[in-house]
Amino acid sequence: PGPGLGRGGGGKGVVMASSRRRVIRRRVIREHDQRVCGPMLSSSSSRFVARARGLTAVLLAAVLLAVVTARGRNGRRVRYREDEARDRVFLPSWKRRDAVPPYLGSALRDEKEAEKEFLGPKLKIKTSVPSNYSAPPVREGHGKVRLGITTKVKDPLDFFTWLEYHKRVGVERFYIQVDRTPGLVEKLRRSAYADMIDVTESTGNPTTYKGVFDRRNDEEQNRHNNRSIKKAKRDGITHLAHIDGDELLYFPVGKDAFFAEMSQTLGDTTISSLEMRSLEGVYEFSNCVSFFNTTRAFCASGYNHTSYWGYKPIGNMASQKVYAWGPHFFKGDGDILFLPPHVALVLHYETPCIRKWRKKYYEMDATRVEVILQKCDGHGGWRFPCESVRAFNDKPLSYNADVWRKWKLRSNRDPDALVEIDVTQAF
Repeated sequence: PGPGLGRGGGGKGVVMASSRRRVIRRRVIREHDQRVCGPMLSSSSSRFVARARGLTAVLLAAVLLAVVTARGRNGRRVRYREDEARDRVFLPSWKRRDAVPPYLGSALRDEKEAEKEFLGPKLKIKTSVPSNYSAPPVREGHGKVRLGITTKVKDPLDFFTWLEYHKRVGVERFYIQVDRTPGLVEKLRRSAYADMIDVTESTGNPTTYKGVFDRRNDEEQNRHNNRSIKKAKRDGITHLAHIDGDELLYFPVGKDAFFAEMSQTLGDTTISSLEMRSLEGVYEFSNCVSFFNTTRAFCASGYNHTSYWGYKPIGNMASQKVYAWGPHFFKGDGDILFLPPHVALVLHYETPCIRKWRKKYYEMDATRVEVILQKCDGHGGWRFPCESVRAFNDKPLSYNADVWRKWKLRSNRDPDALVEIDVTQAF
């Protein structure tokens, strides 16, 4: 018999040999895995790493929960996407009347409360200056108010009158993007306003005339406005208004009182935007040459507007993260105030002549017309744009002047919805 066998010793020898073979086999397997997969941790080390990873995940979840809770308590949700203007129509209500600065005691952070305060019957804007109004003293210690305008234009009418008017009411700097208007950039750079103008040409895809059902222009407009904000801060502009080439800034309280109001916001990082109500021009006749000088009547009722009815913004450059939020608002790390109409308004001279109106609707491509007509069928408002599109779709070779006259002439409008304003006083 071989060694270890007999007298009961064979069983112990077989067990020891089998154990040695298992140890050798595990060692060979481990050495092979290390060659193929790299160094391996011991079982105790693996358990430690797993526990560390679990603890890290728990800590990250706790931090995230704390951040979300803090932002919820703060009540300010700031997003920095250029397309956010499509997400919702109205701004959130801030519900903090006690936080309204004393210098703008009649300004409101809540849009619905602003409508109740500043609108009368039939949503007619209260444009008259209150009898007890007095302008605040100019705020000292923060420099002076420097007002700028950012705009994007295509085939503007009477544009040099637009520039002259705003120069006289106190605008110091213009940031203009020109879209498919041959010769206008060169004229502006050679004009008497060249030192006040930062002018660029549109580099994006060519855009047709924007419309109430078409927001393709908003993206490029937002990009231009955001570039203008950076330039305005660099140039020392304290307040930047966004209006179009057919709109004028108008201050019922007067230029000096308006700038005194704006001086109170100098250096105030808690306010990002100041919103102005818009009025819409109503005409005595079709005028493509000098409508800024001849228009006296403006529609102040939301029920009777033929284009947009809402706001245009003045951005406060003291707000560190102010940015364009669609065509009607600026947003940022501060709040939004809705200005009383007697402090500032925007006068909108929408399609003041038949030639401009016909070009706007006649140039629409067939695909776009079809989409707009489908939206018009299910939309209760926007009667003038919808009727204009239908007119040129049904009679493309006709002048269709009767449609323009129906909606734009003063003789065909409700006199109770109109207010008289004479901007020629600025000249």
